Amino acid sequence: LRVNTLTDASSNNSIATSNIFSGSAKSWSSLNQDSSGHPVYDSHNVASTADEGDGETTITFTNNMSNANYAISGTAQSEAEGGAGLHVIGKDSSDPMTTSKYRTDVRDSSGNNRDTLYVSSSIHGDLA
Repeated sequence: LRVNTLTDASSNNSIATSNIFSGSAKSWSSLNQDSSGHPVYDSHNVASTADEGDGETTITFTNNMSNANYAISGTAQSEAEGGAGLHVIGKDSSDPMTTSKYRTDVRDSSGNNRDTLYVSSSIHGDLA
């Protein structure tokens, strides 16, 4: 799609573009914690990942967010050896979200951190 002007039915450009861009994910990734360095299967606006220990991955943005109050949603595939697990992705007080990165925290049903084969997350908020 290549356009010079995008307008809604009332010819208001700012409403049309803000509705499209405000609702879209500003970053997303699917990654493999079972492999060294926690590499991504696929992603958008992800510069790098870092293995921070069992079940923990730092994800760094290519383009920063405008503030650290963005929304994170995510999921992880449970591992057979850990049973059905509770998987948490979010803000950790020891390593809080910043405009440039966030950390995933995946745990099994016993509350222990555990690497898993598939972790996915998406970010909604405003880019800087």
